[in-house]
Amino acid sequence: MFNPLITTLCTGKNYTEIARFLVKGRSLSLTFRVLEFGPESLKKASQVFFEHNFLPVDEIFVTAIHPSNAIFQHIEVPKVKSRKSLMDVAGFKAASQFTLPPNEVHIECLNSFKAIRNGLVPAFVILKTRFVNDFVSNLESLGFPEPDRISLRPLPIMSLAVDGVISSGSFFFFGVDIDFAFLAAFRDGEMVGVNFVDEGFSVLFDGQSLMEEEELFRLKMSFIEGSHLHYESYESDFSSSLEALIGYKIGMYLSNMISSSPNSERSDEKEFGHFFVLGQSSLSTRIYAQALRSILGGESTVEPLPLRVGDTMEISYTTAGLAFEGGEIVGKRKLVYKEEAQEQA
Repeated sequence: MFNPLITTLCTGKNYTEIARFLVKGRSLSLTFRVLEFGPESLKKASQVFFEHNFLPVDEIFVTAIHPSNAIFQHIEVPKVKSRKSLMDVAGFKAASQFTLPPNEVHIECLNSFKAIRNGLVPAFVILKTRFVNDFVSNLESLGFPEPDRISLRPLPIMSLAVDGVISSGSFFFFGVDIDFAFLAAFRDGEMVGVNFVDEGFSVLFDGQSLMEEEELFRLKMSFIEGSHLHYESYESDFSSSLEALIGYKIGMYLSNMISSSPNSERSDEKEFGHFFVLGQSSLSTRIYAQALRSILGGESTVEPLPLRVGDTMEISYTTAGLAFEGGEIVGKRKLVYKEEAQEQA
């Protein structure tokens, strides 16, 4: 029986992670993974990947781009009869804002059509078509096929949540990566507010000049991937540093997001009494959760987003989320990540 493969590519300004998974029944097994840092990370990681892999054009290939290349925006649209009409109208409005022809704007809706028909003002991800085309062309020049799906970081990590967590109640979500954070407000499974923050956990590494380079590198890796290594001795110090760095900003981010959303008012902020946090690994998640508990005090219940994957996967949460998205294309549902031996580069 043929077992399909899924290749994922997550890239940005500071690192690139490429992984390959075997779909066996309902299980996802990691067969290869490479992680490179720096501005040339995409080129370096691609070279390593193709030294060890052959990628057929019909293999499922999913990727995610950095959110700094996108604009998150609520767009009011009249009542329409289909999602296609919704996207056409929203695309025209978005293009008009930037004085561009509609075919030069690429948009994705972050809300369900049902919620929009019930009165929700939808949130959209807006990208320039030229950027998307250049991104795909660059991947093809490196040897990759055209992606089956292009997602936006960190949205794939939402597919890792335990069933029912996202779809009920009101809560804030704080997702963080090495050089950005993503703040969203959810109500009954719908994203009703969104805010992008151009700062991530790399700020914690800037003050580690006394740490040996190799130890700092391992620590940085543990912020991005699951690890059997333990850094409890750093967690408290990093959380305290983080509290000092972002403490005064969090309240501002939350208030701005709620007050700028057409789906809520400033007085609604108390409605979101739960705060879910997710980094790219269990370590970065724990550090941010601890810091946010101190910052918010008793105003909110802060906890890591409950996930259906383990703590010690040797991949980032975004890559795991992309693999699950690839599984949806294959036609599998609710795949399970299975930890086993794999080739690492």
